[in-house]
Amino acid sequence: MGPFLFGHPAKMACFSFHRGQARHLPLSNNEGVMPYKPRKPCKAPRCAGLTHARYCDKHMDLEKKDMLERDARRERSVDRGYDWTWAKARVMFLNRNPLCFDCSRPATLVHHVKPIADGGERLDFENMVSLCVHCHGKRHGGGSSERSSTA
Repeated sequence: MGPFLFGHPAKMACFSFHRGQARHLPLSNNEGVMPYKPRKPCKAPRCAGLTHARYCDKHMDLEKKDMLERDARRERSVDRGYDWTWAKARVMFLNRNPLCFDCSRPATLVHHVKPIADGGERLDFENMVSLCVHCHGKRHGGGSSERSSTA
């Protein structure tokens, strides 16, 4: 089957179907191509550079420095109580509770209802809920959290 145009005339895309799979064909003169997100100012002090990341290309070394400082301040995961027994319990809990407790999307994180620092039991399934990244971030007072296993 030959190529055909699809979509609103202002945002036209061209597709070709081959063996049942759609393939996007670029239109000439960048017609129908969505623009990039606007660039943000660089986070380095007094830098006027614009970037899609946190720092501009000139200040990328500051990003690495920030990450190293953040890692140095934080205790190792084993020291915080997340050892191999936690890893096994986490996998077992996510297998039993694969959906987010708050929104029913696929869960990737295990959250302690009562924080361990406040006396909550670390390996007690009654003290755990499975959450997606988005809902875990909301419970910690912000947007999405990228932490890998728990709070």
